[in-house]
Amino acid sequence: MGYDLTGLRAVRFYHEIYRIVYEVLEKEKTVKILGIGKREREEIYRMVAHRRAKIP
Repeated sequence: MGYDLTGLRAVRFYHEIYRIVYEVLEKEKTVKILGIGKREREEIYRMVAHRRAKIP
């Protein structure tokens, strides 16, 4: 895969075609959704890695 998604989790849905990639923030007791998209061609993972790189 080649993307650093350490600490993230994913839920599969709709015949395992789509993923919801999220991070659990224990301290704040919240869940932060980082992306929803197709698993096809690692599309969702690429998008989330790109977003994480932009967040300070």
